[in-house]
Amino acid sequence: MPSQQPPRTSSSTPIAYFDAHNHIHLSMQGGIPPLTTEAMYLMSGDDNKGPIANTPIESENDISSHADSIVHAFSSKKEEVVRDEFSLRIRGMAIMSTQPRDFPIVKQLANALCDWDTNERSATTIDLRNEMYVVRCYGVHPWFLKRANNDFANCANLSMHHGPAWINYLKYNLESDPTSHVGEIGLDAARYDIDPLTKEKVLAATMESQIEAFESQMHLAADLKRSVSVHAVKCWGPLMNSLNDIKKARMKMRKEHKSLRQRLERERELCESDDERNHIIERLKGIEDDVLILPPIIYFHAFGGKPAVVDQLDAICREKSMTSYVTETFYGFAPVVNFRSPKTESVLQKVGIKRLVLESDLEDYHCVPNDLETSAVFTARVFGMEKDEVIRRTNSNARYIYGLVND
Repeated sequence: MPSQQPPRTSSSTPIAYFDAHNHIHLSMQGGIPPLTTEAMYLMSGDDNKGPIANTPIESENDISSHADSIVHAFSSKKEEVVRDEFSLRIRGMAIMSTQPRDFPIVKQLANALCDWDTNERSATTIDLRNEMYVVRCYGVHPWFLKRANNDFANCANLSMHHGPAWINYLKYNLESDPTSHVGEIGLDAARYDIDPLTKEKVLAATMESQIEAFESQMHLAADLKRSVSVHAVKCWGPLMNSLNDIKKARMKMRKEHKSLRQRLERERELCESDDERNHIIERLKGIEDDVLILPPIIYFHAFGGKPAVVDQLDAICREKSMTSYVTETFYGFAPVVNFRSPKTESVLQKVGIKRLVLESDLEDYHCVPNDLETSAVFTARVFGMEKDEVIRRTNSNARYIYGLVND
């Protein structure tokens, strides 16, 4: 039975939160701007235009103004009370992309928030060791998948992998931002649009296209050894089938890589010239010798499954299979999504504090601190813990997920 004990209070100074999952970049005025020249050039396949890093971004000013709009509002006199509360109560967050159009904005906003935080606290002599951590996450959300596919419709034949045409652009953003992670991605069988012709309800993106996008992004996260934030609504069967399919494909890849490396090693031993030997050595460098079967950490955000689903997902993700490597699983529960459900307490207890993070899943930064407070109080009651201890433990978990050094 779920615990009904009230949370114990703490006499210590309240500590700040880490919001493991939000979309505050979506609260900016004017919405998300169109794709940048950078994105279109990357997918053009034209090798005569020079290095992509030097490509001008046509909408760079738009991106900066969109990202700066939040920081500007955040820094205004009007927002002084909100800003002070936010700065004191939030010391970390992960901002989740939804589609390729907002990748540059998430990056700009994360950088701008960190710069603002450092400058403000330098001016007020606040301890700089307690700096703001803003994690950038890039991925395509199932609600925005149709738009992403349409944006890259003319590039379908240029993807470096089988899968969505935008996967190269996602790969570019992840590789050029080594501290970034993958999110928000997943499957959703409950999000509908109205078909303009039939006027009937249809899934926002077909389940077939969602699975293709999800598996492509999971493969990329495993290749780059990045954590993943996963969205799943009313699709546990398809999700588990997809995870098993990914594992099978990557187990096959692992065997192929091992076989190829063994063959090349034998050929290197028989080489008669240094040129041949060096050529094989270079080939060996390009073959991954430790193919991950799944991404290193999978974080199921705003988790809506039953306790039995936790066991099933853990069994799939954490299974030891031909390797000592085991994927770690974490879970988050957002007040706006989960706290109306009577099963949430029992699912929290199934997950346990060791694999739990606090998240808001919000677009409006004004509401983030209070939502995290609500979540901490709720969690403290479920576990019979002090609220500050819940915050410390979940902060540590979030920092671990995103590769940040814990104190």
